[in-house]
This record gives sequence, structure tokens and C-alpha cells, in this order.
Amino acid sequence: MGYSWTKLIQDEFGRKGAKQSFALALIVMMFAGVFAFILPSLAAADSWTDTITENFALGTHENTENVDNNVRLENIGVGIYYTQGRFTSQAFDAGQVVDNWDNILWSVTLPTLTKYENDNVGVEPTTLVDGSLRIGTVVGGSLLDIRDSDGVYDNIAENDVGGVTSTSYYPSGYNLVGSTTYVSGSVSDLASNNGVYMILRSYDTSQAGENTYPVNEYFDDVSDWSTTYAPIQGTPTYGQDTGSGVPAPSYYHTATSTAAKAANIVFETDNSFSYTAGTPTSASLKWSYSLGGNSIDTSGNELSVRLVKPGSTEVILDSVALTGATSWTSRELSIGVDNFNENGIYTLRLYSHLVAGAKGATKYVQSWWDNIILRIETPPTSQYTVSVEFTGASNTASWSQLEWNVDSAWTTGSVDLLLQLWNYELGRYSQSGEDGYISYTSSATANTDELKTQTITTSPTNFRDASGNWKLKVTGVKNTSTQFDLKADLVEFKPTWQLVDYALRWGHRIENVATDFDNYIVKVRGYTSGDGENVGVYLWKSSTSSWEFIDNLDNIGPKTVTKFIAGSSISDYLVGDNLCIKYEDWDNTDDNQTTLHIDLCIVEQQGFFETGIKLQVRVSADGTTWTENLGPSGTSSDYFVSQSGQNVVSLENIPDNRYIQYIAYSSSEDSTITPVLHEVTINYTPRPPTKPVLYLPENGSQISDNTPYFEWTAGAGATYHRLQIDNDSNFSSPIYDNSNLGGNENSIEIENELPPDNYWWRVAAGNVRGENWSENTWTFEVLEVINHAPTAPSSPWCEGATNPTGVIDLTPEFSAIYEDPDAEDQAIYYEIEVNTQSDFLGTSMWDTGKTSMSPLTAGNRSADVGYAGDPLSLDGYQYFWRIRFWDDDNAQGAWSATQNFTMKDETPPSVPTDLSVVTKAGAEGTLVITWTAPPEGDVQGYQLWFSTDNITFTLESDQAGTTYTDTGLTDGSTYYYKVSAYDEVPNYSDNCAVVSGVPVDDLAPSVPTDLSVVTKAGAEGTLVITWTAPTEGDLQGYKL
Repeated sequence: MGYSWTKLIQDEFGRKGAKQSFALALIVMMFAGVFAFILPSLAAADSWTDTITENFALGTHENTENVDNNVRLENIGVGIYYTQGRFTSQAFDAGQVVDNWDNILWSVTLPTLTKYENDNVGVEPTTLVDGSLRIGTVVGGSLLDIRDSDGVYDNIAENDVGGVTSTSYYPSGYNLVGSTTYVSGSVSDLASNNGVYMILRSYDTSQAGENTYPVNEYFDDVSDWSTTYAPIQGTPTYGQDTGSGVPAPSYYHTATSTAAKAANIVFETDNSFSYTAGTPTSASLKWSYSLGGNSIDTSGNELSVRLVKPGSTEVILDSVALTGATSWTSRELSIGVDNFNENGIYTLRLYSHLVAGAKGATKYVQSWWDNIILRIETPPTSQYTVSVEFTGASNTASWSQLEWNVDSAWTTGSVDLLLQLWNYELGRYSQSGEDGYISYTSSATANTDELKTQTITTSPTNFRDASGNWKLKVTGVKNTSTQFDLKADLVEFKPTWQLVDYALRWGHRIENVATDFDNYIVKVRGYTSGDGENVGVYLWKSSTSSWEFIDNLDNIGPKTVTKFIAGSSISDYLVGDNLCIKYEDWDNTDDNQTTLHIDLCIVEQQGFFETGIKLQVRVSADGTTWTENLGPSGTSSDYFVSQSGQNVVSLENIPDNRYIQYIAYSSSEDSTITPVLHEVTINYTPRPPTKPVLYLPENGSQISDNTPYFEWTAGAGATYHRLQIDNDSNFSSPIYDNSNLGGNENSIEIENELPPDNYWWRVAAGNVRGENWSENTWTFEVLEVINHAPTAPSSPWCEGATNPTGVIDLTPEFSAIYEDPDAEDQAIYYEIEVNTQSDFLGTSMWDTGKTSMSPLTAGNRSADVGYAGDPLSLDGYQYFWRIRFWDDDNAQGAWSATQNFTMKDETPPSVPTDLSVVTKAGAEGTLVITWTAPPEGDVQGYQLWFSTDNITFTLESDQAGTTYTDTGLTDGSTYYYKVSAYDEVPNYSDNCAVVSGVPVDDLAPSVPTDLSVVTKAGAEGTLVITWTAPTEGDLQGYKL
């Protein structure tokens, strides 16, 4: 039977210290009844291995076999194996008696067999083993559904265990109102009622007063409206007004509308509305009188109006008094919320309904009044005010009530206070009579802490925004000439809500668990739904009376969690013969219900069966007479025992001989499994190698090759060879010394050039034991060789291409192929020139000069060289370059052909000028847009932009010309245009200034057609004229 060998060298300590090995890849076929030792002959290598591509039936199988290049117990049925077997390897020849056997390495797979028995859940206890009650409800399935992982679930939902809760929130920021100033403290001092204050200082809001009523002057600095009466000022003017059914003339009276002037307004005692000082406030009235045939004496008219707080619904007419004859049937004066806007303007309307009774007419007139100044007489006052807005954040729960508290003290007594919450539903601060509003006068004793509290049960969530933010304003006013401070001690925002707190605690009890298995695996498979909450799986450990966490089930999808218990430890977990499982969620205070879905809950009980392989070796001096089978001790009484995977054991007690063989014993505790042996390697240390024999160049020869070829006969047992060359016969300082030649290598062409001279050479064979030099030293002479200069480089590249354009790299790279008639020459220098002219007489941008490089043989491309000269311009400029090389004899080569590269243009054209937009004559809905081209010669086109509002522009046209006609427009509407230019890159200019135009209809309709004139049937003196309308859509009428 044939076989072959493949050389394997294993360098463990480097070339000179290499230990040798041979690997026995045990991929053998059954050798029925034959036991043979086939000894391979000694070759140059000192390590051997079987190869998987050859015949491996060189060992002996006893109840074993080779399958897929592995040794295993023999299969004697369908999946049934012998439980004992032995494989004896072929004999391996080290070539000579070794100095010593080092170690044996082998790789095995030792499968085990696990037999399983499952125990299932028998009950879901209402009281868990730790005494706690279960929480949850079965909403589908049962414990019978969790015996197999089949997608059928026992479904347990969380129960609601929540209650009522409240949380206090405190300000996180503040805003000073008016000229209120900060003194000390911070919002962190407002979180407890402890006498630690945030202090704010009042500012002067004194008012000069107003008690005269000049016409057409101004109020300003109005800070509050009060329930105060004042007459309407103004001198009537008269004019003509007519209406349907109203006799002329009608007279009307108007007072001029103005912005309001400074006035002191007496506050209402509850300070129910705060009006920002300086906001213009005015009201207006137009009063019309209608004559009905009788004269009306207006000299005694009196009109008084009660002003109301902005935002209220109060509308009051105090009196309207007239003297003299009248035919008016009704009069009405109103003022209210509908007449007040956010700019602080009041509108007063007088509705005067009349009937022209003297004439018996039935028509009436309703007149409107605008623009009259309201005057309010107020006394002068001295006054100081503090106003501050506190802001904070809360939550977004469904509140059942809101309690808010403010504790403050004042450095003066009897301050009129207003506390207001911002009502986000109304978009304003709360007002008198509403929740979120507290007004009072502080203690007459300065520096007295007073706590004000209010509980809101109607729509408490109106006082936060969608993110839970809130704000609260404190305003204090006192008529005094002495400045005072607000000492804020507590600002508390405390909502109450009903917690929806879902929780889960559930149990399964696995019953009738035996204690005689090797291993136990608790398996639970399931997932959660409803929210992203995890549910923990726990196992009761009776030895510590505690729950042991296994893993979480989550909402990602079905997941199996496991707990391994060694057979020796199962009693630590048993309660009687039961295992207790608990499921508990991590967050028992969330308001989203979670449902636990359990697909499987079992304990898997495992029994194990093992396999094994153990080895022995034997050695021989002649391959015929062998020692006993030996173990690590060097005797037959022990074995090299395997662990699964890689194994290594010393062979120091095995006798040194030339031949070695190993025996592998396989065993299994179950006939359905088999161990597998993959590979065996035996490492050894050889004896010193034999001397090499020199062959070429012959002794005394003359050669012209200055990198000569050397050949010799390899030394037996060598792991490496060493070649030395010197121009001195004693080799005192060799000019070439190479010890990196393999143990089987017997030739080399040296890489170093030898100058013309006489040389001596020799070779040593070496291994871990040392070096053995060749018997003789030979000589040779290197003759002088004529060198030729390199020729012009071929295929010059810039940026990997010939004459590239659009280069954007400001440091482009250059290369070329080195050409030299002397094939053995190498380029060792280069020079690159870059110039603005092709004759290289322009501006020199870069000249590398003669620059060293890595040696390059002829016919190969040089490494890329990056540009490092003067800065290049990205303006479309063209540059010229060339390259040349020097060989390793320093001969200068010819320049390459002149090359070029063109940089990318990044300069945009200038902005187009003279943009014109005019209507097109003889057309409708049409504008003609023209502009003047930029002076640059590389303009490729224009982008015209269009807008109807001079804000949002869209691209109307991308074109080459400077004229564009825009049609389909609406006559009389304004359209806006701007234009930019671009070049071939393209680079885009800025847009020119916007120019607008209005199209004018300059196109008459076409002539009507089909004019027809006929006598009307059944009528006298009557003609019927008809025609067909023109097609234009803007036709308005005809002239007949």
C-alpha cells in the first residue's frame, strides 16, 4: 500500500534554537487484521506529518475506524459503537537516534451524553414559599399550557395596587416684573417654610394725579382701572350725514382719538386687575343725532359711564339724560369685553334708534361711535410696588386637586397683596372670583410671616401646561413714600392624583423532583406585553431561605431563561420534593398594566455518560525490536490521559531512539457516543547535522554576474544553512553572511552586488545542536561589468492618470515606470520638475532635485510622490511636469515625456447686472425679464428665481440666454425676480438684487362672431340680436 510524506517545520525558538516536531494526523482507514510498521526512509527534513490527501491506512485499528480523517470507535449498527477500542499508529523514523524526545501533543473531542427527564408545574400557589401573597390575575391559559414550548401561554396580568398620592413642587426660576430688583437668596430658599428668605425690593410707582379735563391731551403710566366715574370731554363738531328714510340734516359729534396720558387711577380695594404701566389706553365715541322734523335741544345732555375691568363681562349704563323735544324711541350706551382688545383700546358705541314720527315714516338709523378720550379724575399718590413671577415644573398626571401655598413677610405693614396662578386654559393669570386668585392685605406688623393657601378641585390641570410647567405671580402694592422688601419664604405647588400602580407577584411550583440526576436545568420561557417593563424570574433557595434571581423576561419577544444546578446542589433548592418559581415585576408603581405570558416552566433533569482516550508510546532503535508501551513515567503502568481539546505532556522519561510509535485507547460509557482523535504530534531534539558539500560556483571559476548563484548539498539533520562570502580567506569580516536559509534549502542567488574582486565562500549546516561547516572553502572571481544609463521613464502618471483635468488635490501624486537596458539595475534616485510652461522656462513650481528612493527594478512603477512645492491654485490652471531616475551605479537617466495636469476651477462668475422686469406689449399676464451677462468668458448659464411675496423664491428657469418671458401671470399682481450665473464646474454666483414687475393687460379681446339679427316671433316692432362670444377668459361686456 502506497503512502507519501509532506515536510513540516515548527520553529519554536527561532531558526538556530528550533526544536523539531512531526505531527501524525490520524486520518486512517481500517486495516482489517493487518498490523504493519512501514518505515519511511530518511530525507533532508527532520520532522514528518501525514497529509490528509494521501493513504493513511498505515496504522492498525482494533474496534476503531477512520471516518472523515478522524479516529473513532467502530460503528457496528445504526449509531451504535463499540465501547472499547485501540489504534496503533505507524512507526515514525527520526532519521537518526534523537538527542531526546521532548513532548507529545494531541487533540481530541470527548463527547458526553445527557439523558433528560422533565418535571412540570403542578400548582400556582396563592401564598408563595416566603409567605407573601400572590398579586395578579390569570387572563388566559393555565399551568397545563406551560409544559411544552409550543406558543400556547399561561397569561397573568398585573393587578392595580395604587392609591392617592401628592407631590410638592417648588420654583426653579423667577422673572422680575416692572422695576422690581433682586436683593438676596435664591429659589432654593422657597422649598421650605423655615425663615430662610429670597428677598426682592419694591420700586416707585407713584402717580402725579389728574383732576382737570383738557381736551386732546394724553394719559400714560396707567397701572389699573378702577370703578371711578368721569364725564366725557370734547367739543361737538357738526357735519352732514344722510341715511335711508332719514330727513336731512343729521348732526354728529366727534372727539379726537389719542393715545392715553399719565393719570393716577384709584385702585379698587381688592386690586383685582394689574395693568402694565405705560401701555397706551384710549376709548372712543361717535355721537349722532337724527332730526325727525322737531328740533332737539342738546345743551342739557349728560352722559356718565362706569368703566369695567378688562376681561370682565360687566356692562353698565349709568345714565343718559336729554332735555328738550325729542322723537327718539331708544338710546343705548355699552362698553365691555367685546370692545376691548390686547392693545388696550376701548370702543364705546351709542345706538340711537329713531322713528321720523312727525312724518309717520317707518325707517330708523343705527349710528356707531368711535374715538373719544375718557377722563378719570384721580388724586396724586405716593406708591411702591413689588411684582415677581415664579416658574417651576411638575408632572402630567390626572390631578384630582391642586393645593398651592405662599408664605411671605414684608418689611412694612399693610401691603395690598395679589397672589395669582397662571391659567393655561384661559391664557392669563387668574382674576377675582376665580380659582388661582388670592388677594389680601398683609399684617400691620412688619416682618410677620403669613401663609396663604388655596385648594383647587375644579379643573386643577388648567394651572399647568402640557409638559407640567407652572407659574405663579406675587404682587404687593402700598401707598407709601418708603421703599420696602418682599421676603418670600415658601412657594409650594402641590397636586394630588390617584395613582394607578400595577404590580405582579406570581408563583409556580414544580413537583416530584428526584435527587439522583447529574444536573438540573430550570427553564422558563415567556415574554411581557403592555409596556416596556421587565418581569424578574426567581428560584427559591431553601438553604438560604431567599429568592435567587435568574433573569428577566421582557417585551422584545419570547425568551428562554435558565438556571443550572449541579446534582450535588439540588437539595439546596428543594422544598420537600418541590422547586418554587417566582415572577415579580421591577416597577410596582407604574400606571401601565403589564401582562406576563409563560410558554414553558419545567426542570430538565440530566444524566451524563462520558468518553475517554488515553495514550502510550514505544520506541525502537531499528524499527523491529520495540520497548513496552510506555506512559509518562517511562513504564507500562500509566498513560497519557486526555482532556477534551489540546493536550501536551513531556516525554522526558521515554528512551532516546530513532523510531517511535503511539497507541491510542478509546472508551465510552454508552454505545451511542464515541470519542474522536484528531491529531498527534511528537516533538524531539535531533543530533548535529552532517557537513554540506559545495557545488556552484565552481572552485577557481570566473563570473561576470555580480549577484552570483550558489548551490550545495544540504547537511542531513539540518534545520537551517548558513552561507558566508569574503574577500579574505580567513573570513574575519564576511561581506555576506546569511543564516536564514532553511534546513532543506541548497541554493540561493544573493541580493547584494559584489564588486569585481576575488572571493572565498563556504556553507554550514545547523540545528539546535550547532553548526557544521563544509569540508572545503572555494574561491571565484567577479569580473567588471559595463553599466548603461536608464532610459526615459514610461507611463508617467499624475493622480493615477495621464494628463488629468479637474484636479482638486493641492498635493497631487506622481509616479512612472522605471526603464533600464540593464535588467539587473535598480533605480535608487528620482527627480520631478513642475513648471508653468511646457518648455520648463516658466515659473518653477517644484523641483525635488536628486532624491533617494526605495530600490526599484526595471519595468516596475515607482511609489507615488506627493507634491510639496509652491501652492497650486484651484482656478483651472494647467501645470507641466516630468520625471527621471538614477540607477544603482549613479547613472543619470533621461527625462520622461512632458506631462500636464489641470486644476479644478472654484471661482464663480460675477453677479449678473441690469436686471429688468417689464410687461410685454400686446399681451396679457406676461412679463419680459432681461439682464446683462457677467464679463467672465466661462459663463455656462443662469438660474432665474421667482416669488409672489419677495420671501419664498422658487427656480423659474435654468437657461443659457439673458432673456426670459414669463407667461400665465395675473394682471395687476406684483411678481419678484432675481438671477445668478454659473460656470462649467459649475460654480454659482450670488443672486442679483430683487426686481419686481406688474403685468398689464395690453391685449384686446377678439371680435365677436356669428352676429345675427332676426324678428322676434309673435311680437311687433321687435328684433332679436345674438352673437358668439370671443374665447378670452377676461371678457367683461359688449357694446352694441
